Amino acid sequence: MKRFLLASAATVALGSQSALAQDFSPHGRIDEFVGINVIPEAEDEVYNLGVGTSLDIPFTDTIGVQLDAAAFAARAPNDVAGVGTGTVTVYYRNDQYGVGVFGSGLASEGVALGGGGLTGLYYTEDITYFGQIEALDVEGSSDPVIGGGLGGTYFLTDNTALTGTTAIGFSTGATDDVLLGLGLGAEHRFSGSPLSVGAGYTFGSTIGDDATVAHSAQVTLSYHFGTSSLKDESRNGPGFFGGFTSISTLIGF
Repeated sequence: MKRFLLASAATVALGSQSALAQDFSPHGRIDEFVGINVIPEAEDEVYNLGVGTSLDIPFTDTIGVQLDAAAFAARAPNDVAGVGTGTVTVYYRNDQYGVGVFGSGLASEGVALGGGGLTGLYYTEDITYFGQIEALDVEGSSDPVIGGGLGGTYFLTDNTALTGTTAIGFSTGATDDVLLGLGLGAEHRFSGSPLSVGAGYTFGSTIGDDATVAHSAQVTLSYHFGTSSLKDESRNGPGFFGGFTSISTLIGF
């Protein structure tokens, strides 16, 4: 399971400053997802089933915090493990861009990951661009990973979105592995409804002493609150990618 996580792998305490009559209520989403990760060289197939949530809590009209958490079961041919993740992102955001700093953690049976970095968003009329740099440390490993990712979400309509991601990571240890990743996804929120459906595919590859290729696919059913559309959520809700984003493109999470 450790090999899988590395090679094939994501209160309401707000100040109510109502004197300005601004809405600082939380916005968020709850995701139920099922997925599969395939590593052809190892003839491994790992199935994921879980639930995640993202909560945006604005303190002012530009400053806030985003909380992300997920819990899922990962089933390999000879192993079943529970996995939990959490991320806290503190951000500044206006009508044109957003920047933030985050810290993340992931825990499973015998495996713990921790990291953090910088994340950013830039908005045009129909596209939300995103970028991230991060560092990831694996408990018990002398090979931390640094990496980054770029991508964008194109809104065909306010409630139909296509997303593409690219990512690269570097092992800083003796193996000198390079990690590469590409991801594609689509999501549609039903008009007048808080529900959406989505699907995505990720290709990940390591280049180096332990070359590995991984394919990941996932479908989601999501419940949204506090926003009127997917486009509104990307700009006024939990629009930041909740930790491990660029590197997780490589590890299928």
